[in-house]
Amino acid sequence: KDEKYQTLTLPAGSKPGTIDVCTATKIINGQYSAPFNEKMSFEHTLTKITFYAQRHETMVGSRNVSNIKITIPSTYMPTQWDWKTNKYEVNQTKSATNALIFEHPNLIFETNTDKIGVSYLMLPTGNAGVLENINIQADVTPISSTTVETHIDTTLPIVQLYDIDGQTEVTHAEPGEAYEIIVSFQQNSFTLIARQQDDWEKGGLIYVPVKP
Repeated sequence: KDEKYQTLTLPAGSKPGTIDVCTATKIINGQYSAPFNEKMSFEHTLTKITFYAQRHETMVGSRNVSNIKITIPSTYMPTQWDWKTNKYEVNQTKSATNALIFEHPNLIFETNTDKIGVSYLMLPTGNAGVLENINIQADVTPISSTTVETHIDTTLPIVQLYDIDGQTEVTHAEPGEAYEIIVSFQQNSFTLIARQQDDWEKGGLIYVPVKP
């Protein structure tokens, strides 16, 4: 394999943690006189985490929630992939310099669940199916007032991920798996729902026209 392609990095100006990086595990060779006719299959190299915010039914007619902010530490955002034997692997020593921040300034109406952001994260080798040090902020305001009653600013040491059933703890989260984390605001506090999703395609085929 050409040595110059053995390291992949994110394009300049891109935002680490928001890009679904897929790579091929099989080398396919071809040239003008003998073009390749095989299909190249790509696989996800990161774990997809989608964050949602929910206004619980106990808040209806009582309090609003707004200015939601979720911060993910920079250590979860890789910037480099290295060729290892027969596939590209995330270089866990190369991560972004800045945290990934999702912001949702608007009110959440009724008992709606709003999407806050979609991230693609590098979970460390040997992870126990958890995310660490996720910061959640929000303003809670009485319905009849514009004055913030409570400013939530909490850093969660551990967010445990669960299987699709929402009951079984995940002991090891893998690249190519997808999870949703729902922050459910209830009065002046919140609870979390963190469970696996089963509707994310496991990589797939990407067709790119090749012109000689």
